[in-house]
Amino acid sequence: MPDFVYGYGEAVADAVCRPLAFRLLDATLRWRVDAQETIAAFADDLDPRDDARRLRTAIDPATPLLPRMLRDAHALLVKARAVIADAAGLVLCDDRAHARATAALLRTIAGEKPVVVLSDEAGAHARIERFARGGAGAPSWIVAVNMVSEGVDIPRLLIAAYATVKRTDLFFRQAVGRIARRRVEDPEDLVATVFLPGDPTLKACAERVEEQLRQQVSDEVGQSFDVEPPIPRRPGHRATPAQAHRPRPPRGGPMTIAPYLCYEDIETALAFLQRAFGFEETLRYSGAEGYVNHAEMRLGDDVIYLGDPGDDYRNPARLGAATVMIGVDGIEDVDALCERAREAGAEITEEPADQEYGERRFSARDPEGHWWYFSKPIREVAPQEWGATTPG
Repeated sequence: MPDFVYGYGEAVADAVCRPLAFRLLDATLRWRVDAQETIAAFADDLDPRDDARRLRTAIDPATPLLPRMLRDAHALLVKARAVIADAAGLVLCDDRAHARATAALLRTIAGEKPVVVLSDEAGAHARIERFARGGAGAPSWIVAVNMVSEGVDIPRLLIAAYATVKRTDLFFRQAVGRIARRRVEDPEDLVATVFLPGDPTLKACAERVEEQLRQQVSDEVGQSFDVEPPIPRRPGHRATPAQAHRPRPPRGGPMTIAPYLCYEDIETALAFLQRAFGFEETLRYSGAEGYVNHAEMRLGDDVIYLGDPGDDYRNPARLGAATVMIGVDGIEDVDALCERAREAGAEITEEPADQEYGERRFSARDPEGHWWYFSKPIREVAPQEWGATTPG
């Protein structure tokens, strides 16, 4: 037994290290092996092989979770740089190809070229040193592979995006330690933030780091830049059916019919529907549990409602089937919207095409498996011309 232990909690209490907040992201993920497709979120129990595939899918730049992680991390970094001008972010990647693909994605999100550092490339340490110095015009992001040893020191790092399949406790602690070192000029309430997939093993690593902090300091650490509390714990984290359908204020006008779509993660759905299809959020309701369980969005003159119906609900992606299709007519540019949806991560199930009944349309699935179509009238066609009938 050692005579004296000086750990992370003590370092935070002594103002040597910053407190860490962890932001875990979840999504419904799909992957295929041979002819078998698997659909799962991080809350689902999987065998070890599919558990590993799920994490690898989550950090793929072509799937929705990694772009969302980088967008959230960059948005927080922008807020941080309003207070700490040289604050920077780190993305930890899996290998050379993954780092370059992730850097390309991050460049589109951040609007600047990140520094890419590969451990097997000549000049890697020199690039790290230049990045660490910062200064006017210095990049705000660095993308790295295996550059997390104790010898790597970039004090201006404040935010990390954990996009690697490495899940050992040692590697995780070394990785998050890159953003934990406190500087003399740091605000007293400064919190460093790690964004990571909601993988159960990574979550356990984060909880062990937090436990060290809880043993030494109060849970009520200062939280600058609107950082969410570390590892949100929501008892019974799904809403009850009553909570999912809060009464809305009465609205005047004629009777309308609007779809009420159930989602397991409404906040993610709100962001996706805005990004992919152009919907505008008009209302959200968070219950006592602290997460959104009812929301409303508008596209043109029409509205949709989103709800979280409780633990018994399974979205179409989990069930592998959909029973409803949501149609949006009168789209000005069907082809442009299709490309927007594709870039946002929608699964395009039907490419834009002219239909015999006089419309041009495409269809798509959102990340939770809801099936959408978007169309535009292109010519008048009598129902009888395409085989339909009308009453009377």
